Amino acid sequence: MAKENVSKQKNVQKTYSLMNKLVILLHIFYFVMAIGNTIRKLRVAKNLSQQFVADNLNIDRRTYAAWEMGTQDIKSSFIPRLADFLALR
Repeated sequence: MAKENVSKQKNVQKTYSLMNKLVILLHIFYFVMAIGNTIRKLRVAKNLSQQFVADNLNIDRRTYAAWEMGTQDIKSSFIPRLADFLALR
């Protein structure tokens, strides 16, 4: 009986651990999507095309589009350049 309780307790702990990891992943996903949405809004507000922004950052338009969609992370080296280009600094 005691072994069963220990086993059940371990299973509950594993479930909570997996749930916590899932919550963290969902927060990261939301944050990445929010950044993409923000740069899209800034670009649209300035009436700029994705191609124009990508050309000025010397990247492929598909890469920039993926940043806006949140399907690809923005490399840290591009963040200051993007901020400067969108006049965030």
